[in-house]
Amino acid sequence: MRRQEFLAMHRASVFWYVIGTIIIQLSVAFYVDLQSIAVRDPEYILVESILKARRADRPTSPVILALGSSRTLYGLDAGWFTQSGGEKGPLVINGGMIGSGAILNYVALQRLLTAECRPDLILLEVLPMGLSARNGCQNEERWSFQHRYSASEVGNAWNCLDQPYRLVYRWGRARVLPCIFHHDGLRQNMGIDLNTGAHMRTARDAFGWREVDDIVTPAELARRVHYDISTNHAALTEPALSPGAVHASRTLLQRCRDAHIPVILVVPPESTAFRGHSPGTRESQVNAVRDLATEFNLCCALATKFARFSWVDSA
Repeated sequence: MRRQEFLAMHRASVFWYVIGTIIIQLSVAFYVDLQSIAVRDPEYILVESILKARRADRPTSPVILALGSSRTLYGLDAGWFTQSGGEKGPLVINGGMIGSGAILNYVALQRLLTAECRPDLILLEVLPMGLSARNGCQNEERWSFQHRYSASEVGNAWNCLDQPYRLVYRWGRARVLPCIFHHDGLRQNMGIDLNTGAHMRTARDAFGWREVDDIVTPAELARRVHYDISTNHAALTEPALSPGAVHASRTLLQRCRDAHIPVILVVPPESTAFRGHSPGTRESQVNAVRDLATEFNLCCALATKFARFSWVDSA
């Protein structure tokens, strides 16, 4: 075979390989975006399945759903509260999700309402520093969880963003390369090459709580708190509020009002070091949470202690 024929044949092979790869990626991207929440957001699906299962166990009991970030996920032992209320008490479900703020909480609530999983009361975590306009945008926009959204959910969130390019870049990257950014969800959903590590990252108990199972020494706790404070220094010291975060919070609370779902705002507990890092800024941020509660005529609770949560203390 002459050299020119050999090169021509292999160029054609490479060309069709590239075209095939693009077609596969686009097909998976459309499937992930339009058909399968389970692939792009398995953590939400777990919350929905837990809520449905507990409601099936006790269909007449009212459901209290806690929405929030990892502070709620790791800190609120919903099963303990449910058991404390007895058979006639409410079902408490921990719907906290890592990286969640008002935007993701709105998305989660909208999905639950679409799935006919309406809670009777929502405990809504509002993290004071989450309202900060740290270096130009809210905390939630800086966390890399935007691949969880569908295209329509991105559109709904647009007016709640301070710097939309952050979401567009991360969401678009996940859609262009879905087999990379959604590999765990694809494996679990298709039942092939199961990743036990992915299961461990999304494990919860029967009421949605993810228990902290490691034993933390005082030195390790101090190290974690110091790391968290240094990571969030800008948000803890910037008193200006993020327009996007405030708008997202109002949009979420208005959606609850429209659905006739009562809400209690919960400011989660923080360590002494957190509270003392910039007391004036924290007070202004907490006052912003109180203003939201006043605007929507809601109760606002400042929590002093969650369950065994190794990132905070109650002193």
